[in-house]
Formats: sequence, structure tokens, C-alpha cells
Amino acid sequence: MILSKSGYISGLQCPKRLWLQKNGTSKNISNKAAELLELGHEVGDAALQYFGQVEKIEQASLFAMVGKTKKLLTQREKAVAEAAFIYNECYCQADVVTIEPDGSLNIFEVKSTTQKKPEHVDDMAFQYYVISHSGYKINMFYHMRLNSDFVGKTGQLNVIDLFEFENVTNELVSMQPFVENKINELQKVMTASCPNCKISECCKSPHECEFILHCKNEQSIPEYSVLDIVGMGWKKKVQLINNGIITMKDYYDEYNKNNVSCNYLMQAAFEANNIPMFIDKNKVKKFLPSLQYPLYYLDFESFQQDVPLFDEVKPYQQVPFQYSLHYQLSPRGPVYHLEYLADCNNKFEDPRVALVEQLCSDIPDNATIMAYNASFEKSCISNMAKAFPKYSDKLICMTKHFVDLMIPFKNKDVYMRAMKGSYSIKYVLPALFPNDSKLDYHNLDMVQNGQMAMDAFKKMNSLTEEERQYLRHRLLKYCELDTYAMVKIVKWLYDHI
Repeated sequence: MILSKSGYISGLQCPKRLWLQKNGTSKNISNKAAELLELGHEVGDAALQYFGQVEKIEQASLFAMVGKTKKLLTQREKAVAEAAFIYNECYCQADVVTIEPDGSLNIFEVKSTTQKKPEHVDDMAFQYYVISHSGYKINMFYHMRLNSDFVGKTGQLNVIDLFEFENVTNELVSMQPFVENKINELQKVMTASCPNCKISECCKSPHECEFILHCKNEQSIPEYSVLDIVGMGWKKKVQLINNGIITMKDYYDEYNKNNVSCNYLMQAAFEANNIPMFIDKNKVKKFLPSLQYPLYYLDFESFQQDVPLFDEVKPYQQVPFQYSLHYQLSPRGPVYHLEYLADCNNKFEDPRVALVEQLCSDIPDNATIMAYNASFEKSCISNMAKAFPKYSDKLICMTKHFVDLMIPFKNKDVYMRAMKGSYSIKYVLPALFPNDSKLDYHNLDMVQNGQMAMDAFKKMNSLTEEERQYLRHRLLKYCELDTYAMVKIVKWLYDHI
């Protein structure tokens, strides 16, 4: 049975994860973990531009790719991308390989991050083992990653400045005895019976395991348990499980007389005792006067670029493409709505250009701006102020007039059992309005959360005109609900003091 690089990394995290990937099940797989497995290609494509002429190994049978790699490396004419190597039923592909005059290889492992992570070192060490035992001499091995100081410029991509390199050859050489022993161990794991591994720290490190629900079911851990205590570290949660403290009632009964975090105990207490709601009216009364009118409720939708294509954008910086604005001129007065959604024809068109002009027109100078988790909206506006000097004074002024609607819920001034310890608007809204179908994100068509909005916007230019218009309508409805929800929450606060 072939052990790939990804399989090796899975086995390092948990041998049961490797076994299930090779022999097991597609049931009970975490959606969050599955999303993490979807890797973009933009960084890889930019890396190939860096090396100029590159011959890419196309996907085929394993041994066909290994044979093609050997032929190209023998010719020594071009750099080779996705070079394939196999040794002792261990298989890997190297992102980019260049060939020295003496036939030795320089290996470049391209990562879509701005820093070297421990798991990167592990997978490069595995590659070093396979390649060096496949009859090739390795000259240098480089960790090639995004330069965190790189700043984009619209219409241009300087791939020379986009990347930084770290020579990790000596580090990888020192790890080879460990790698060889671990490979032998994991090759036995794949063909043996399923390892008896329990929920542990490794379930979340370095990434959330896609089989965590499978293991929870095996241990009869209920759907809502101490593993869902908001804000508590995973290590502490695992310790609770190992000590037999599994349900929220277990936690409450064990710790309610001890000096533990009030926030943790509140979540458990409400669940254990079926307490519906708590509101500290005095604190809410102190919060509401900060809502000076006119009051503008603002929400952005955004996407990230690992390879920045626009002015003043760094890798993975949020780029807003849409906003919704509900506003009121006086408390309990009529509610009006404004909105904007960029209509970009391709990925090289900066959606912020028209957005920032419209935003500055829509929000008057004297307005208080309400956002839910205002740090995100303020960050987007601050970044646009750097990119668009013409509007910088207006945008900087906006950042000084924000009020964060999340505060009463984050501080537990208002808490409901249905919030399950979370102060995300996706939990707060259905808790406050459980029977209002108009405030239920699940009733929206196609776009129900920020990730879906990001994905929808990215594919707009590949659709027919009819499809584009339909998807635009769905995006507008989703973003509109985000700000309308804030209007309803503020009214709820006024009604309950």
C-alpha cells in the first residue's frame, strides 16, 4: 500500500486518521476539515512564473508520472513542476525541481503561507527521504513562501518580490533517522487493524481531523458536549473528557462551586438547568446611549487574495466587494436601505474602486456606524484609506465613529441558552428571534454565509448573464439580512430594558 506525503502527515497527526483514509469511511466527516483540504492554485501558478520555463508533470498513473520525471531530469533542460518520485512504496511530488550541471537537484516546496510551520518541515523531510533514496542527489532544499511584506499593485504582479526562500537542507538531513522509523511504523499501521485512538489533542493539531465526528460517535460523546464550550482551549476540553466530564451538566455539577471562568460556567449552567435567558438591563442601558443618530448599520462581504493583485493589498488581506447599509435618522424611526455589489468582469478588476466612492457618498460625515464585530469593518475601511488617498480623510473619519453591536453579547450582558456560548450573529439572531422565518439564514437561497458569498462572487464572471443576475440577487439578499438583523437586534435591546 502506497504511503504518500499527505498520508505521512496524517499519520504523524494520528495513526487512526491515516488508517481511516486508507481503509475506512466517508461517514461523519467534518465539513470544516474538508474545506481545509481544498487548496488554491494561484500561489503555485505564480511560483511557476518565477522559474520561467517549466515543464509540468501532468496527472496520470503514478508510475507514468515517475517515468516522465526521470526523463525530464535526465535531459536537464528545464525546471520540472510536480516532479514525481517513488521509493519503497513511498510516493511524493515536489512543487519545483531545478537541475545543477552535475545532475544534483534543488527542491522548492511552495507554500501558500507567509511563515514556515512545523507541519511544513515534516512534509519536506518526507520528500527529502523519498527523493534522496530514489537515486538522486539533493543539492539544496528550499521552503518557498509568500513574502508577508509584499504589497500588490493593480495590473502588475512582481513574482520576484512575491516570494521569500529559506534553505532548510541541514534541518531536513538531521530528521532523516526519525522519518525512516516513522515510515516503517506507518506502513504497518495501514495494513493492520484500526488503531484504538481516542479524542485527544491531536484531533485539532496541526489541523482539525476530518474524522473527529466519527471518533466522537465511537466514544458516545453527545452532539453538544464540553467539547463545545466556547473559548476553552482544546487541551482543557480533552482533559475534561478523559476525566469523565462529558456533558454540560457534568461540567456544571463538577465546577459550579469552584472558582472557574464565569463565561464557561454560564454556558454550562444554562444548558444544565434549562435557563432560557439572562439580561443585565443596567449594562444594556449604558450601552444604548452610544447609538447616536443618524445610525448606519454596515456590513461588508469580502474575499482574500493569496497573490495580491490590487493596490496596497497584502497576502490574505480582506478585499471588500459588497456592502449593505440600513440606516435610521432617529431612534425607532423609519428604516431605509442602501447597498452596493461590485460587478467585476475578471479577477484583475479591483472591486473596491467603485465601492469606496459609493460608500463615501452613502454615509454622511455625522453618522454613527454600527457593525457586528466592528473590528472587521474598521480594518477594511482603514485598508481602503491607504489604497485610495482621494478618500482617505473621509474613510479615516468613519473609523472614529463605530459602535460594535457585538459588545453586549460578547460581555454576556445578554445571554440565551440557544446561543450555546457563542456571540456570533449567526447564533444570536435565531436565539432572539426563534420563530421569525425572515431572519433565518437557512431560508436564503444559494448564499447563507460569508464563505458562500465569497465563493459566489469569485465565480460570477464564469456564468451566463442570466445566472449572473440571479446570483447577484442572492448575494444582495444575504448581505441585506446581515444589516437588517442588526436593526432588529437594536430594537430588541430597546424593547427589553
